[in-house]
Amino acid sequence: EEEEEEKEGREVFGEEELDAYFRSVVAFDLGPGNMLMDSAAAHFSGQQQTYDAEGAWAARGRPQPEVVRQLLQHEFFGRPPPKSTGREQFGTAFFRQFLRQYPELATPAAAADCLATLCAFTAEAIARGVQDHVLPRCPHPSPVVLYVAGGGVHNTTLLAMLRLRLGPAVHITSLADLGADPDAREAIAFAVLANQTAHQCAGNVPAATGAAQAVVLGKVAYASKNPPY
Repeated sequence: EEEEEEKEGREVFGEEELDAYFRSVVAFDLGPGNMLMDSAAAHFSGQQQTYDAEGAWAARGRPQPEVVRQLLQHEFFGRPPPKSTGREQFGTAFFRQFLRQYPELATPAAAADCLATLCAFTAEAIARGVQDHVLPRCPHPSPVVLYVAGGGVHNTTLLAMLRLRLGPAVHITSLADLGADPDAREAIAFAVLANQTAHQCAGNVPAATGAAQAVVLGKVAYASKNPPY
């Protein structure tokens, strides 16, 4: 079995090694993800599209580098991990402000350029996060593997921008290469958390979230007696 593990390029951890590994884990959000591109697709399609399928719309446009540079001045990108973001920062309100700030990208004629610019912004946000906080922690000479999941895995324009930006030092591939459905990422994560709670094991990684200690997450409320099915 050890020979097989070596062939696969994977390591087997003992309890102490696993504990040290979890203490060294870094986790953080990288930026807007698909949120702004989804908002743009809905806006320019009159709410008929909820996303830019395969990034085809963005592929027809031309990114505006100066706009991307200005968007990257957002305070989120200057904060160190662990950090989190979401629609409260890059949601509908941010997109509406974006259209007001860059009216040249708000017209129907500029739809493709708008999608391309937001796609480039997302790609650059991811690339900077990887370069600033991931690669320095990976001293191995072999390429770092970046597994992509969620809606972005289907956006070929986004993936192309990422590959161009990160170069050969980072191998970008789908979570499917690990045998997991990339569209089921969150479902898998919550199944793991539920399993940890059911076995009264810690479900958080303090180094990744900034929590003071590892704890059992959630609360299971059992009925006083088994209800009939």
